[in-house]
Amino acid sequence: MSSSPAPSTTAFVLGASTTGFLGTPAAGIRPVEVDETGAVWLGDPVDVGADPMYLARHGDTLVVAHHLDAGAVSAWRLDDEGPEPLGAQQPTGGADSCHVSISPDGRWAFSADYTSGSLSVHPLGPDGVGPQHLRVAYEGSGPDASRQESPHAHQAVVDAARSQLVVADLGADRLRVHDLAALAAGEDTHADVHLRPGSGPRHLVVLGRHAVIANELDGTLGMVDLEAPERGEITAIVSTMAGSASASSALRRSPTGLLAVANRTPNTVSTILADDEAGTLELLDEFPVAGDHPRDIEFTTDGRFLVIANMASDSLTVLAVDHETGRLSPVGVPVATPAPACLLRMD
Repeated sequence: MSSSPAPSTTAFVLGASTTGFLGTPAAGIRPVEVDETGAVWLGDPVDVGADPMYLARHGDTLVVAHHLDAGAVSAWRLDDEGPEPLGAQQPTGGADSCHVSISPDGRWAFSADYTSGSLSVHPLGPDGVGPQHLRVAYEGSGPDASRQESPHAHQAVVDAARSQLVVADLGADRLRVHDLAALAAGEDTHADVHLRPGSGPRHLVVLGRHAVIANELDGTLGMVDLEAPERGEITAIVSTMAGSASASSALRRSPTGLLAVANRTPNTVSTILADDEAGTLELLDEFPVAGDHPRDIEFTTDGRFLVIANMASDSLTVLAVDHETGRLSPVGVPVATPAPACLLRMD
């Protein structure tokens, strides 16, 4: 881990549930700032449509994934007066859009639709999100009959170094790897990286050569060599907590290289040291979040603080991060905000 950068104030946009998916229904997304002491400022909520539970950004364009029975994505222009709509909301053709990302050139939005187990590709431009360009319906299942009866696409992550999109499929224990140029050409072909049966990959972070995967169903982190995806080689596995399965949710990487993962069953977060060159993982610390159902987490720009969105307890928690040891410690008390679901850092 590197030394800590100079302290700074970090701006976020907070996504939330407006329909009571968990917690108290929110009025929309809202700006959040965390200053150099770890203190939290909350701005007024803005209505951007129902259940804006995941957010992505390219320049001054904000893209929203709407976690609804009929999945949808929308785009908004960010300015000093707040977000302004860009065009119409577009259906994804799937159910429960739980994640969205944007291509490095800003021309495409990729939505992972959980219940339908599908990927939706939409053009993105000055007029917002266009009608669906491609929908990829995955196939497969896993050994957990209650959670893996069918594919469940949970996250679509751009791997810019290899010009590909990596989709975590919790239902089929696979990573679905798409070539970005092929998606732009309307091709649904993909390679499958087969992970351990019953692991339930939810979120992932690309380090360099390796991806680290947060497995929701067995409470582990796994490391996969992206230079050899046809082998699906797991180079390291570590539990995300000291006890039983953790119901892992968000996985994030700090500006100093430290990883953090949220554990919803015990309501904790854990820090992990990942060595991309050696292909190893080490659990460093686990700390309570002082809330219920930590659905998302994110580091401040300087990496000195970790912010936790506790969806079921309607709160944000801030923890201080020791860069040398990975140890976490509390800062102040939780800050109330309805049903927080996603933390988009604005740097």
